Amino acid sequence: MEAKELGEFIAANRKKRQITQADLAKMLNVTDKAVSRWERGLGFPDINTLEPLAEALGVTLTELMRCSCETDNNLDKEIKSNDEGIIASIEIAKNQRKQTNKKAIIGGAGCVAGICAVLCVIGILATNNTSEKNAIDIVSENNIEKSDTQISSENQSEQNLVVSDVETADENQVVDGWAKISASLGLSNDMYYPYVVDKVKGVTYIEEMISGRYTDGDFVVNNRPEGCLSIIRSRTSFYASNMVQPEMADKSVRWMTKRNKLRYIEQGEQLNAVEQVDKTDIYRYEIEKQDVQAISCALYEDFFDEVPNMTIDVYGIPVKLWIDTFGSEMILSEDQYNKFMTRCDNNSFSQLDLLAHRTIDKTDVYYVDYNDLRGKGDYAQIIFVISFDERADYTFYINGSAMYEIYDNAAYTQWKEENTDRFIQ
Repeated sequence: MEAKELGEFIAANRKKRQITQADLAKMLNVTDKAVSRWERGLGFPDINTLEPLAEALGVTLTELMRCSCETDNNLDKEIKSNDEGIIASIEIAKNQRKQTNKKAIIGGAGCVAGICAVLCVIGILATNNTSEKNAIDIVSENNIEKSDTQISSENQSEQNLVVSDVETADENQVVDGWAKISASLGLSNDMYYPYVVDKVKGVTYIEEMISGRYTDGDFVVNNRPEGCLSIIRSRTSFYASNMVQPEMADKSVRWMTKRNKLRYIEQGEQLNAVEQVDKTDIYRYEIEKQDVQAISCALYEDFFDEVPNMTIDVYGIPVKLWIDTFGSEMILSEDQYNKFMTRCDNNSFSQLDLLAHRTIDKTDVYYVDYNDLRGKGDYAQIIFVISFDERADYTFYINGSAMYEIYDNAAYTQWKEENTDRFIQ
């Protein structure tokens, strides 16, 4: 099962109960944008939201995880052990959140067990709201113009907040290249990650996020280009991840293998619902833009004998195509948008303009300059398509949570020239 399948299941059962996305969001204490992302297959619900979501949709937790309301005794027996692992993972994550009092962030995953794998692993990813606000310059149209004194002060604050790499595992704890995770998550003593000695500066590794010692705020601060200010966006940015376990791992977590999707579709420029129309599923939208985005790719390529080829393609949705599909106003339903993106995917994005392409074969932080992309045409929206050539027993973590706005063109231009090889263009 993929995110798209779960999204369709959520949408179908929501409509069956005759509730809007806004109603469901209110019941779950989330934003309608979050519900919108789930139903479009652009992300998964927070692990703590699964049980109340199932209740709100009138289905069981197991039915939600299977994306099926049909009962099948044979199927029940077949996946009973996985279901127990699912419930256990949810309970562990809940307890961890109570202890840390942090906000969970979830990225894309691949199937039923994949949801649990990533929710168990990525669902623990912690973003401390208070420290993030202190670490990041909050930029809006009203406060983008800042004095040199303010900028200098803010830059100094960011430098002071840059954290060191997560504590490296003791070599005595490494078995056949695998290291045990150090976080206290119940099952974590049986959880392993590929041991990397020389980590690439600025890259977010999956074990760092699980341990809770490295937050999105740290990632944004540590990878900010010269001449840029950091932006806190109104939505959770994209994550793509997979965490395999070796044979020595406990069997309760070994179902984390072979769960990476082949393709992740993410909005580079977020389509934000700003106004609901007549209490329906139709909203007025606006595009949230930025100048530069950092994308961390931890591929562990030196650890595995063979890794799947990874590519990042950046597409622009032409304004004409947008208008022909949705009309000249930014008013549409989530169903309309979801069907449009599905059609684009099924047609291999042939109706969209390919603006940038890059094969990613090594761990590093890469950048996208939206100004360069917009200079290639008139686009209603820009999206990312992250693809792998095959499913594999392979650990990776892709973090696209860092967005920036340019305030000093000269400084940024010089920095970009020095880092051209790291741009997706």
